[in-house]
Formats: sequence, structure tokens, C-alpha cells
Amino acid sequence: MSHIRYLIAKAIADHLETKLITDVSESDPLRASIVKFGRFQQSPIENYLYVSVIGGNVQDPTVQDGIVTIDDMEDIGLRIPAREIGGGEMWFRRGWVEIGAYFIAQGLAEELAADYAHTFMGRVSSNIKTAPVGGITDEFGEIASCIYVYAESLFEGGGPPNQYLWRGQIQWQVLTERS
Repeated sequence: MSHIRYLIAKAIADHLETKLITDVSESDPLRASIVKFGRFQQSPIENYLYVSVIGGNVQDPTVQDGIVTIDDMEDIGLRIPAREIGGGEMWFRRGWVEIGAYFIAQGLAEELAADYAHTFMGRVSSNIKTAPVGGITDEFGEIASCIYVYAESLFEGGGPPNQYLWRGQIQWQVLTERS
């Protein structure tokens, strides 16, 4: 009994937990420490490779859900009518995934930390695209169709000699239909 955006974000988080933790060998240095639905509020030193999945975007209020023809929607190459004769609307439900790669306790050299962080972001991004969101339906009759990743960022922090950290964000949107 939830709204479509919540159901989508929860499905993405569950999928990422499987793909980044459950299905990854414990010896893999890029096995996620934690995948969390909602804001990450744990210690990034203890959970040095973390993923946080959020519906909406509290950091940027211009990144909001909207009917597919709103000017602020990302142009992902689709030309879809916003409304259908007889009723129904097409929407993009949006959210983001925050990632952190805090290689403080690991003592990695800058180049290796950078390689690991970028590889981890690629792993997260590619798995967001395969999240099983198609067919999710909320109690209001809105149904999800397909997911798109449309923006990514990753920034370095920390410093020499071996306490590097990376933080990033991957933005997604899901095409839905309201009847």
C-alpha cells in the first residue's frame, strides 16, 4: 500500500543489495559494505563502500517527478505524449543513488583508490539499469515501465598519503503510466 516512487526506490535498493553484496564474493575488494534504502547515516569508515537509494532528490529540488513533457525533464531521446485520449498520463518518477568509497582504513594509494571508486560507481550504475521495476503497480493504479540512468557524478576527497575517499551520485528516472 504505497506510492509508486517508494515502491520503485525500494525495488532498486533490494536489487542493488543482491547484486552488490549477496552475489559478490567476500574477497572482492569492491563488495559493498551496505546498501540502504533511504539516507545513509552510518559510519562511512566502518561501511566504507556504501550505497543509499532515495526516491526524489532533497539536494536539488528541481529534480522532481513530473509529467513527461515538463521542460525540466531530462531529454533521454523519447518522444511520448503526456496524455492519452480518454484518460491516462505518462510520468517520470525520479530519484538518486548516493555512493561512497571511503578508503581511509584501507590505506590505498590515490591511483588505486580512484580506480576502485570509479569501478564501483560503474558497477552500481550498470545494476541500477537492470533493476526489475517494470510492472510495479501502486494502489492508485500507476504502473512502472522502464528505468533510465541519466546523470552521474563522482568527486574525490581526503588526501595524502593514503586516506582517499570518493562520493558520488547517480540519478535515475522511471517511466510510469497513470490511468
